[in-house]
Amino acid sequence: MKRLLFIMSVALFVTAVKAQEKPRRALFTEFAGASGLVGVSFDSRLKSSNHWGYRVGLSYNMGMGTSPKDEPSVLYSGPSILVASNYLIGRGNHRLELGLGMAFGYFCKEDNADAPPGSSGWNNNRRWEMGYYHFGEVGYRYQPARGFFLRMGVALNFVFERKVGLQWPISLPYLGCGFAF
Repeated sequence: MKRLLFIMSVALFVTAVKAQEKPRRALFTEFAGASGLVGVSFDSRLKSSNHWGYRVGLSYNMGMGTSPKDEPSVLYSGPSILVASNYLIGRGNHRLELGLGMAFGYFCKEDNADAPPGSSGWNNNRRWEMGYYHFGEVGYRYQPARGFFLRMGVALNFVFERKVGLQWPISLPYLGCGFAF
């Protein structure tokens, strides 16, 4: 009888501890990829035992694209907000990460078809515009329950319309490191 009572107590304790487990979370800095130049993001699993998760963050983008008027080049830069969902494949701390998301930003666009990039002629046509781009990510993720967090892979950034930002898909590697808690 004592043995049965002991086993039931242990089972109840383990169940209570499992119910209190928090999903894995991380705060990290990302270079390139979906963040453009650099960004800071918060990432979390939906449940402690779930492979699905989400990410929100702030980033600073800078790059070249084409304008709606088919001018050869446009420089753009500015802050953006990242929102993404991701799925982890594998077990333990080492996993394959697949993600889809969108970035919304306020970009300073400079275009001048006659001036080389970076010259003073680029300041002739500067304007701030709201913009967005979509991204897909495939990469490796190291995420322990607590401690050092690492992710690296390739992000494909693209826009469905030719209004703002990138016209053609751009593939960028990314590196993210931070702290898991």
